[in-house]
Amino acid sequence: MAKKGDNSSKKGGSGSNPTSETTQVKIRWDNSNMQSSYANVFNVTAVREEIIFFFGESQPLEKDEKRVRLTNRILLNPFTAKRMLILLENAVQKHESKYGLLEAESSSPTGLLKAFIGPSVEEIKRRADFLIQLVKELNVTYDFERSFKMSQQKMLWHRFLMVVDKNDIRGNPHERVLNICDRLGMPEDFWGMFKEHLSQANPVDFGFEAEEGSCIYKVYLDFLPQLRKGGYINLNQTMPHIMFLGFKWDVLDPTKKAVTKYTWYPALSSEEMRRRLSDIYHNDKGGKLIELTEELLRIISSKTTHDKIYYLDVTEGHSPRKSFDINAYSANLQLKELYPLMMKIWQYFSIPSGEFSNLYRQMETKIFGHFSGGMDREGNDFLTVYFGLEPVGHSK
Repeated sequence: MAKKGDNSSKKGGSGSNPTSETTQVKIRWDNSNMQSSYANVFNVTAVREEIIFFFGESQPLEKDEKRVRLTNRILLNPFTAKRMLILLENAVQKHESKYGLLEAESSSPTGLLKAFIGPSVEEIKRRADFLIQLVKELNVTYDFERSFKMSQQKMLWHRFLMVVDKNDIRGNPHERVLNICDRLGMPEDFWGMFKEHLSQANPVDFGFEAEEGSCIYKVYLDFLPQLRKGGYINLNQTMPHIMFLGFKWDVLDPTKKAVTKYTWYPALSSEEMRRRLSDIYHNDKGGKLIELTEELLRIISSKTTHDKIYYLDVTEGHSPRKSFDINAYSANLQLKELYPLMMKIWQYFSIPSGEFSNLYRQMETKIFGHFSGGMDREGNDFLTVYFGLEPVGHSK
């Protein structure tokens, strides 16, 4: 959580005269006309009288071209600019002492566009390792789950989830969970809702996902065990229940954030699940993917009963995203048993066969867990496969 510092006062004197009265200047910050804008690129020029800052945002044009839309031009005299440099260095040092070292970027135009083009492999690893280290510091056994996400001509596999049982955390579990969220940079406007529901949830899941231009941290509150404990679940009725709340934010672009709601419908038959899938893929574009998803659902249904398959609708407030998540760990399928179907899916998404096969072969003996799909925030269809939930770490 961002913390606000106290406004400090300046003291001034009248030179060497010992009889002069020391005055205290009180600073009053007036933000009535302040405007906020986000920038992911900047540039600086200088003349004798002024240091000039340019801020803006990168935007895609053609395949090999980027455009920078300048939004702000700020002029400072050299003395003010130097004071700003000192304050900025102090702020970066404090940030690095808390969150780890930052990579230095090139001053070339290519370097300035790095935040837009996407994180490097080294940065992805650093961000992922930071989350893993924070969870390891809890000194508990946690469940580790991987996933890969497919969309048109893209396969994202820098993704994982760490599931922590609050009952295993020594000391004050809520305080320690909140500390992790703070160190991960959870947006300030998430805190009220997160704290309100934290006591009702267990376990807590910490997730990471990286793709072009994004490094996303995720924290999920799981309400199912508490619902079961309270006797609120009737598996013979399809009354919906909120199973998860997911809090997600991009550490490279603070404007990209969302609270995702996962609504579980118990006792849905396979036919009812298919009907809900048709509602999600509401246009002709998703027709083929509905067919492939239904084929996957038929395979799962042949290995387990429908009451052991968890169907969830996934929504994000006013976001156009509309998707589903179907948990089928109970089917006990190895990924290699789904290889023929997965080949059809990656062909549908036009993913290079070598990229898919090489990755899939590395995990083919892992247990298939659950899959999600639908339409993302930009209206594009996708499918994500989760697998291999396994305990790691060390117990108390």
